[in-house]
Amino acid sequence: MSEPSEWVRENLGVDGVCEPAALIACPRGRLAVPKTTLNGVAVAVVLDSWTPWV
Repeated sequence: MSEPSEWVRENLGVDGVCEPAALIACPRGRLAVPKTTLNGVAVAVVLDSWTPWV
């Protein structure tokens, strides 16, 4: 996982949201694109291991 977010820690009390949420949404997946931020928006992409072309 990427570095913990100080803003998220101060405001939500956890180290991160973006990557953990993506991994929880797809428990059999793997992190394909780590947390990327732009203009205050953070995204992470998880690739489902079930996908036939993987």
